[in-house]
Amino acid sequence: QRTFCTHCGHHLHRAPEPVPPPVTGGGLTTMQKALIGAGAGLVAIVAIWWGVTQLGADDEPEPPDTVVAPTTLETVAPTDAPPPTTSPATITAPPPEPVAIPASEVTASATSVLEPAGDITYDAANTLDGDLDTAWNGRSPEGGVGERLRYQFATPVDLVRIELVNGYVKVVDGESRFLQNNRLTSVTVITEAGQFPVEIADTQDWQTIDGEFGVTSFVRLRIDGVALATEALGDTIYDTDVAVTEIRFWGRS
Repeated sequence: QRTFCTHCGHHLHRAPEPVPPPVTGGGLTTMQKALIGAGAGLVAIVAIWWGVTQLGADDEPEPPDTVVAPTTLETVAPTDAPPPTTSPATITAPPPEPVAIPASEVTASATSVLEPAGDITYDAANTLDGDLDTAWNGRSPEGGVGERLRYQFATPVDLVRIELVNGYVKVVDGESRFLQNNRLTSVTVITEAGQFPVEIADTQDWQTIDGEFGVTSFVRLRIDGVALATEALGDTIYDTDVAVTEIRFWGRS
């Protein structure tokens, strides 16, 4: 850009602007020197602190190899959720009480029967008549082992009990026939449901045999063991004769 004189209009030459001298250390002010010194000191302090911390980090022990179990989250049902349903309790009614089967609804027979002695008979039907002075008497070389008493029901029954009077318990002139005949010690109860071994007491009293003999239209008593007669009738011990005085059956409807 040119410059002209304001009075005559003559062209004027513009002098170059002066170049400032370079700044040297000798030209720093006291404040600048103080700031530079403070900065250098701060850098030195930071360097020393960093070295100390690194040295301490190298001396720290390694953490133990501890396995941390994963956190288990428990699922909580919403408070407005319906309660869990449960099955109603099952109430089992007790089985009905057994009832005695009337003798009129039972027929009896046996594999062997003694011949009548006058008006005294020894048929298997005597075990159903309710009379303790009558009995069934059978005879075999084995003393009655293997013989069978057979009972047929008018209609099938759920048999759960058998009651009997073992042996011949009749008393004649003060003399009991019990030890003058063989008695049962073991039998097998046979029904439509199966075979059931039973031990029999050698006693003149009523005895009860309870069991689940099943629904059946018949009962067979097979004699498996006997107690032999030990007293003589007259001059003879009849250890080939076996006897049963009474028998009753019980069932559930």
